[in-house]
Amino acid sequence: MMKKLRMVTALLLCMMLVGCNNEFAKTQYDAENLIVKEEDRYTKNMSVLNHTGTGLTLTVGDFDGRETIWTENYSEAQVVEMDIRFTIRGGKAKLIHIDSEDQIHTMIECTAESGVSKMTTFSVPVTKGRNRWKVVGYECKDIDLEIAIK
Repeated sequence: MMKKLRMVTALLLCMMLVGCNNEFAKTQYDAENLIVKEEDRYTKNMSVLNHTGTGLTLTVGDFDGRETIWTENYSEAQVVEMDIRFTIRGGKAKLIHIDSEDQIHTMIECTAESGVSKMTTFSVPVTKGRNRWKVVGYECKDIDLEIAIK
């Protein structure tokens, strides 16, 4: 009986340590050394990401962390025109561009009070090679993102 009690106690302790704490997302929100990494780290609920030939739409109920949503290889450096709409109902989020030299550029940062609620054109200087776009956020509620590349 005592052995079972110890096992149950140990199991409960482990579950409490793992838990549902997404504090990592808040502490890593501005950590460029982590954002630039290839691997993503996130938790999300009710997520739909649809890629089209020239863009994407993303809706997420709850989100914490960093997730790559688009990767594109360019044969030369150029400026790419993108129409973007990006809003959230709660929390804080940003759309990040990472160029082929791992330089990070924040394109849009939004809260429930700020964001880009209408399609707005952005000129994005991309470098030759692999360019990535990530969503980074914490305590996000109802993310609504649309990107159309011209």
